[in-house]
Amino acid sequence: MSETKDTWPIRLKPGQTAKLTYGPNFKMDELLMLELDEDILQEALDIGVDIKGDTKGAAVLCTKTSTYQLKHVATSNTVLLVPPAEADQDEAEASGTATQADENAVFDDLNSQNQMPGLLTQHARLEKADHGRRVVAIGRVGAQLEVVRVAPDLPALEALLQQHPYTQEEAMGLDEDAAVKLRGYSFEELFSRVQASIGELRTALETLGSVEVDGRWRLMEPKYLCTMLDMLLCAAVENDWSLEAVPAEEAAAFMKADGGFHPAAVRGCLRMHAAPHATLPGAWALDEAKVCLRRAVALLSQQARWKVDEFLPLWKQDVPSSMTPALEMLRGEALVEQVG
Repeated sequence: MSETKDTWPIRLKPGQTAKLTYGPNFKMDELLMLELDEDILQEALDIGVDIKGDTKGAAVLCTKTSTYQLKHVATSNTVLLVPPAEADQDEAEASGTATQADENAVFDDLNSQNQMPGLLTQHARLEKADHGRRVVAIGRVGAQLEVVRVAPDLPALEALLQQHPYTQEEAMGLDEDAAVKLRGYSFEELFSRVQASIGELRTALETLGSVEVDGRWRLMEPKYLCTMLDMLLCAAVENDWSLEAVPAEEAAAFMKADGGFHPAAVRGCLRMHAAPHATLPGAWALDEAKVCLRRAVALLSQQARWKVDEFLPLWKQDVPSSMTPALEMLRGEALVEQVG
């Protein structure tokens, strides 16, 4: 924040002196200064920030939207911490403070005696300071913390979510494990474990396709996700929904009643394979490339190698007739080799 005279720890007038002393509870290198820019400082003062870390990585400072790594920077200078001066203290000590006029008088007197004016003037100044203001330091700082903007730790988030995938057996109530309700992590637990801001964490959960089931965030098992997408496409045909305008809430209600799918999982499936409709609130337009890629990955998981002329017809059969799969959609997922 910008500094004004009212916020200066030591307010001295020109020629004014003060005696520096250590306070009774002086802290020697037990304190750290944190250097922040204006925006981060204002947020810290208004709503607070989070500092978190673990033994394996560096500590980070998180605002609502960003993550910053904390860097420990040592200083070779002596930095003392002094609390702000009080206004009434200024007035009370004014009478005992050496002024420039006092110093000039001392200087003239010593000069007339051919003594060492520079050294003795300093001595006289200190004598005056003994009877005037005292500046009390409460601690010495040997290092400071600086912040550097970094990317959120998304691999750590994905690793946590992959520990407890949401399976079809669990969704259908066929999983008899008594701890099934405790699988996954709440948002608060993820926030405490992952070095990311609240905003970055919410965005990452959506990008990864995770869903909140019974207050716990989960990644859907790929096989179950394929089954759900197939059922969603069938529901669109049965209910005469355009693939470019699938009503999310109607689809979630229909698939829960017809197939026992959790509404949150259906909405998550839509987010992963569609985009919000440009003009129809609550409707989603299925993305041709994402739908085709999902079906291609399912086929590729059945065997390690395919001949292109065998794979393409099967792939075409697995997607809606209005969609056209193309090998370019597999970039980053599969390798096409030229033989001969």
